[in-house]
Amino acid sequence: MPYIDSQAISLLLSILSSGSTASRTAFVPPPPYLALAATLAVHPTTTTRSKPEEYRQASNSALQLLKLINKLVGPLGGGFGTAFVFDRYANLRNGGRYAADGDASKSGGISHMQMDPLNLDLAQGNSLWSHAEDFWQVVGWALNCSVLHPKRWTRWYLFLQFMCDILEDDWREREKQFKATPANSTKSNKSCSVLTESLIFNYISTTSSYTGRDRRILKAIFADGSQTSINEYREVFNNELKELLKDTDQMSGRKGDVNIDEGAYGDYLDGADYEEEEELDAIPKPSGGPDIAEPSRAKRQRRSTRKKAEANAIFSEPGDEAPISAKYDKLDHLGSLQSLTIRQRLLHLLSCVSNTIPEHFMSLDKLYSFYVEFIRHLPLPTFQLLVSPSVLTHFPPACQTTLCEMLLFNLLENAAPGSSEKYLSQNKLERCFLPFASNTNSMIDNAKVSILLESLIRLLAANGLLLARPTLTAAVEEGIGHRAEKAQNDLKRSHNKKLTEEFGWVWLIESGERMVYLVNKIIPKEPAREYIVLEP
Repeated sequence: MPYIDSQAISLLLSILSSGSTASRTAFVPPPPYLALAATLAVHPTTTTRSKPEEYRQASNSALQLLKLINKLVGPLGGGFGTAFVFDRYANLRNGGRYAADGDASKSGGISHMQMDPLNLDLAQGNSLWSHAEDFWQVVGWALNCSVLHPKRWTRWYLFLQFMCDILEDDWREREKQFKATPANSTKSNKSCSVLTESLIFNYISTTSSYTGRDRRILKAIFADGSQTSINEYREVFNNELKELLKDTDQMSGRKGDVNIDEGAYGDYLDGADYEEEEELDAIPKPSGGPDIAEPSRAKRQRRSTRKKAEANAIFSEPGDEAPISAKYDKLDHLGSLQSLTIRQRLLHLLSCVSNTIPEHFMSLDKLYSFYVEFIRHLPLPTFQLLVSPSVLTHFPPACQTTLCEMLLFNLLENAAPGSSEKYLSQNKLERCFLPFASNTNSMIDNAKVSILLESLIRLLAANGLLLARPTLTAAVEEGIGHRAEKAQNDLKRSHNKKLTEEFGWVWLIESGERMVYLVNKIIPKEPAREYIVLEP
């Protein structure tokens, strides 16, 4: 490990924090240094497995430096598009990591005199950009860590939070440039090059995919720590989960006196890694003595058996044993709220790209069909967090409404009529959604329908598009009764299914009560119509 000077990083931070914009730009490090800073922010040897305090300080300072550059000069001025390139396979194709000076402006960066890679292991073969296949492997592995490995997730969360910042800032800046560009006089459309050169589109178009680009991206965003997800999005760095040993000298950790002649072995026979070489049953017992063999066997579980049991506990799919807490009452199915926030920000970014340049990515309808596919079967608590407009706020109301509508189209019974209206309105809500139940008798599905309808009511009311009137009240009450009646028709109930139905029933009832309260107490009432009486 080369020496990392955190004082030099701190000095650069102080220089960037003061002075004019021109002087700040002059002190922006070249792309190789920015790439190194990103590696320092997440590499296990400088974070979770860092022994010298100097390395940990350098890791935090490096992340602070990247944030400050983005804040002061922005992603384009900072040259992040040139620096943050995943080159695990690019080196084999192009023969080099960084673009020449003449190509720096093309990728959105600034021109630098020094573009050669740094002569450091963390800047070359052991860097983040050389280890990961693409951006989506980083996303998938980091979000797997949010479910399985909290210590690593602490660092990956900070990195993904910063990456979401620069991806969003880069896209917004380029979108402004695109809108300000006049249309070509000979063509009816504008050139999309400014958008296709964005960092997020670069990560989309350079996806390392074996089963389809679009599906790989979505599977990374919804990585849940399952065995399938772990197999597809493995750890980025070698031995990443290995932790720093407090004392490398194992002998110094032994306690107790050792005297073989007197049968005193200290604590050498108490370790979990001790494995017997002989069958305990073959050891003769002293006549009339206590039975000491069986308790020893029960106490010493072999390492392989223990690890296998731990692996099964971690990677078993929810529902294999089907306890209610494992499948439906699991609050951290996709990790903490921090993890869900990152997922939602990435989903919104994809939505922006699809809405603006669908011909280069995919249509908005197809993208939201993917969203429905991955969200539809989530456990109720996680499902509610993703579709509710009051918990995670990184989806604008229009996107949230579209997501809820498409989920309802997938969940509602066939009796629900269609609509030619492009946007959601109160009439469409009352006629096509509120009075209807799920297309199955499942209590869980009917609870999800109720949660989606509640979210749509909140979204319309928050934007002043909903008024309390008799038709709204009637549609809400009819739907609540219809969903409750349909959910009770499922007569084939095992013990575990009864538990899940009891759980779903609570969510169904509480959601219905909230809708009634919103309509009767919160949403403003429709003004009474004035009638003109004509005298005879």
